[in-house]
Amino acid sequence: MPQLSKDVVQVNTIRSFLASNVDTLLETVSQLKSLAAADTSSDDLFGLNDVAERKKQIEWRTQFETKSLFEVLISEKNSLGLYVSGNPLSAYLSLSHAVAEMLGREDLRLVIIDKIRKIFTRSNVMMFALQITVAGAETEYEGIVFPKRAPFLSSKLQEKQIMWVRGNILDSKKRDARAKQVAEGADSEEYEELPKIAFEDACLLTENPLNMYEGDEVSIAMNRKSLLNAVPWDKLAANPAALESTPQTIVDTPAQLPIAPIQIRVPNSVTQATLSTIKRLLHTEQNPGLEAIELSIQVGEEWKKVKTAFWGDVAQIEELLRL
Repeated sequence: MPQLSKDVVQVNTIRSFLASNVDTLLETVSQLKSLAAADTSSDDLFGLNDVAERKKQIEWRTQFETKSLFEVLISEKNSLGLYVSGNPLSAYLSLSHAVAEMLGREDLRLVIIDKIRKIFTRSNVMMFALQITVAGAETEYEGIVFPKRAPFLSSKLQEKQIMWVRGNILDSKKRDARAKQVAEGADSEEYEELPKIAFEDACLLTENPLNMYEGDEVSIAMNRKSLLNAVPWDKLAANPAALESTPQTIVDTPAQLPIAPIQIRVPNSVTQATLSTIKRLLHTEQNPGLEAIELSIQVGEEWKKVKTAFWGDVAQIEELLRL
């Protein structure tokens, strides 16, 4: 190997150099084997002199593109099936824990999707089987996207990218039965090997994972949302330390709850003029300064609740009803 500058001690530079010389190395090894096999002289049984001479003649490519460490590690996984020089998600492990703590959720994970495979069920419905690397996982997992979520996630999932994933680990007793049932008629051997994470949603590392939980039944406290919205997501890919510190303690402030509507009853004794005025004061859309109203109208001896939601100036309407 030729003498390179001191910065070559970086793993990505060394790996980039070797990758650019793969063809040269393979050709040289082949020629060395041929030389050793052909040379049967008594004074140099294995042709070592020729082999040594050939080593000196290797034409190394010293002009090469230096890949990022992430690209090098991904290349290792593609070629060898494992990471030799380290896991590319190791640098993002603290970030993953910090963001999961901010969200207060256990179904958020940071992953690399190594390979996406489409599977079609017997009824020709698409689903996905995913080879994945999960940050901080003590065991290996596979990802699975069931038909119900496949159309939604089809354009979101990207290979060789760091992604936030919302998804739960499938119960081991139900996992294989459900996967086989859904993928009946397809090659489902892979479902029997590793525990599965069922993907519900996904986004790139540089996007705010909070968006995956909007509209969720379990609301996220406002102070947690503020922390997440303040994160410089666009900088995290190059610098996971851009999220400077993990909150040691997050004191939750209650999420803003909807205010219960104020009940107003309109008796059958009101005049038609008053009723018309009240109608003009009622709005079907919420506007600043208006309060939610639940309206009931007296019909005979009964009170019938109006199904439409209204907003209005409660004090003004109550004043009209007192006249």
